[in-house]
Amino acid sequence: MYIAGIDGGGTKTHCIIGDEKGNIISFGNGGPANYHSVGIERSKNSLKDAINEALLNSNLSFDNIDLFVFGLSGADQEDDFIVINKFIKEIIGDKKYKLYHDSWIGLRSGSKDYTGIAAICGTGTGFSGRRKDGKEVVLRNLDYKLGNKGGGDELAIEALHFAFRSEEGTFCKTELENVIPKLFSVKTMEDVSKIIKNNNVPEEILKQIPIEIFRLANEGDTIAQELLIELGETLGRFSVSVIKKLEMENDEINVILIGSIYKGNSPLLLDAMKQTIHKVAKNVNLILPDKPPVYGAYYLGIDLLSKSGGDIK
Repeated sequence: MYIAGIDGGGTKTHCIIGDEKGNIISFGNGGPANYHSVGIERSKNSLKDAINEALLNSNLSFDNIDLFVFGLSGADQEDDFIVINKFIKEIIGDKKYKLYHDSWIGLRSGSKDYTGIAAICGTGTGFSGRRKDGKEVVLRNLDYKLGNKGGGDELAIEALHFAFRSEEGTFCKTELENVIPKLFSVKTMEDVSKIIKNNNVPEEILKQIPIEIFRLANEGDTIAQELLIELGETLGRFSVSVIKKLEMENDEINVILIGSIYKGNSPLLLDAMKQTIHKVAKNVNLILPDKPPVYGAYYLGIDLLSKSGGDIK
């Protein structure tokens, strides 16, 4: 039997095709698939592109796939599932599939027993957790005005804020005021302001700014360091919320770290995150999985086939 595991995020989509024994056959890639940020049609096209590329790289046809497992950013609440289920069926027809919030596939990618806390910090953030008895908690994981916070895009916006304040003299100086204009291919922050005051920040620049924050933090830039520490504390507080809801304060807890921001080369973020969690739960391990989240989608597919004897309802 063959499984297609799909990870659809805010920036890109990945697909793995493999069999029920864990043999990986092929990979495919697509664009962003969070329908909240890019719309339904672009999300559908990104999913199609990733699946079709994976099929093209295998010797299999669409009809050979027995189970699709989707882990999608934006699958946060019941109304999201209604929307996403509809367009998934438009893509795969009556094929069998399972849909998860992307934090669950992230958890499975780093946890063989599918327990612990999933803490996503990529383009945005997302948090969920699962106990050994099967109890699950998912935070709302929406946007800032609805209680969410953190992520690479928000970190980049914070950096822009303090770069402008540094340049105008309304806060501490930061090298960000010299670095950011170069990313925009201009000379000054005034030039940057003219570009972005009536437009969104270009996506490719939003992705570059966090890299510069980590670099400057390592070089001793106080503002860059404080941005990473503050983000780490925020990620820790959201993780603590899940831990408390699951009543796991006294358990050994694996916190699975999913997303590009955790790959930054400064220890400040992870140190702040761990210290914040340790105020509530002492026995905590922060784990960076050695495989990307799309493997979690594929592994969940194997788990489902194993438990059902191949008969997925």
